Amino acid sequence: MMATPDGQKQLSDLLRQEIDTAIALLAGLRQEHAALEKSNAAAIEHIAADKQQWLGSLETLSIQHAQILRNAGYPPDQAGLERYITEQDPYGIHGLDALWRKLKTVSMEARRQNQINGGIIAIGRMSIQRTLAILRGQSSEQANYYSASGTCQTDASSQSLGQA
Repeated sequence: MMATPDGQKQLSDLLRQEIDTAIALLAGLRQEHAALEKSNAAAIEHIAADKQQWLGSLETLSIQHAQILRNAGYPPDQAGLERYITEQDPYGIHGLDALWRKLKTVSMEARRQNQINGGIIAIGRMSIQRTLAILRGQSSEQANYYSASGTCQTDASSQSLGQA
């Protein structure tokens, strides 16, 4: 399998763009974390819109780099990319290995930050559910149960606040 120098350059450029976009996503996730801690709904909404754009860009770039791999005869997955780098840029002339490592590192950081943010949102949701249960005249233990998927669910039956 042989890649063209143009393909190597294109892949290098795409990886750089993916890194830049992933760094922007990570910064946005960190801003979202701060907004969640301050309960700043306007900032959270703004960041959510930005996140969708960054994720869309990452998807587009990933499709493009998968096409370069296909064109060179490699599978369009992580193993294919790593094999491409090993075979087509063994001396690091195009810096593909360093770029790929950087992209993986930034992506892992973004994934970790997203999980932290998701945890904050889940805790906030549980707090709201407990408050609503109390307002409905239920104890928080009565109102919550775990579904088959392991997520906490709220009992759908409730009294109206007018009866409380």
